[in-house]
Amino acid sequence: MELLEIQKEQKNFDKEYFGKFWDIKNDGEFIDRLLYLVVALTGELGEFANIVKKISRDFNNLGEKPSTEKLEKLKEEITDCFIYVIIIANLLDVNLEDEFLRKKDFNKKRFEKYKNNSV
Repeated sequence: MELLEIQKEQKNFDKEYFGKFWDIKNDGEFIDRLLYLVVALTGELGEFANIVKKISRDFNNLGEKPSTEKLEKLKEEITDCFIYVIIIANLLDVNLEDEFLRKKDFNKKRFEKYKNNSV
């Protein structure tokens, strides 16, 4: 499945389950939705970071490798982050696939001096 298809599926899901959220009548409501989504994304990223912190602490202090349970939680939280990024992109009417490719080309030029540099 391509990224644009994922965006469309998420948009359909959101309209079906959270239709009122997407009934945006003015700039103030748009900004409220954007703020809500950024807070939600930040919350999910915080949950991801907290698990990473615990994995790091346990490894550095006890020599414990990450448990299957913690790795599964990381997968869940990064997926939640991905979903919120998609929802925000949909709110902003951004085609993530196109923008990713544009940014990748930009970064190729930006980071050219690092190419094949194995210091």
